[in-house]
Amino acid sequence: MFIFILMILTVIFLEKGVFSIIIPNGYIPQLFLLIMVIYGNWLAFQKEQKGSQVGLIILLSGLFYDLVSGSVLGLSSLLLLIIITFIYSIKHILPRISIFAMIIEVVIGTLFYCLGIFIYLNSTGYDFHVSLLVFLGRQVLVNIIGGVIVFPLFQALLLRMGKKKELEVYT
Repeated sequence: MFIFILMILTVIFLEKGVFSIIIPNGYIPQLFLLIMVIYGNWLAFQKEQKGSQVGLIILLSGLFYDLVSGSVLGLSSLLLLIIITFIYSIKHILPRISIFAMIIEVVIGTLFYCLGIFIYLNSTGYDFHVSLLVFLGRQVLVNIIGGVIVFPLFQALLLRMGKKKELEVYT
């Protein structure tokens, strides 16, 4: 669990700090969304994990993300729970953990997340300077590219954590 918290802090630092400096006013990969989608899919295929455990992990991660990043408290949690619940419910349609499944999940996740943020900001009176379709298209493309880079790294970390867990159980 410590590794997971450290990973979330690293993702927040990269997403809100480093990337926002490197890419000012640009489309930044939503690393937290990518990690949660990949992690939610990985948890969905673990035999010992129940849906409530997955939901609790996603909820707490989203709240932690909101607290540390200064976002509206609960917005990321709610959106992530909706996204992961939807992906969890269609997991029998998608192939097991693969790059193809990850791309489908990232597209679904990005669309849900961006639409949720758009609806929230629109209801608060925020004025957008780009159309919703242009914004969604660009963010989906950036997240797919980010996901293709992050997926193998994060999958290797999850597999290593899984093997370590197996060793702890058998010793």
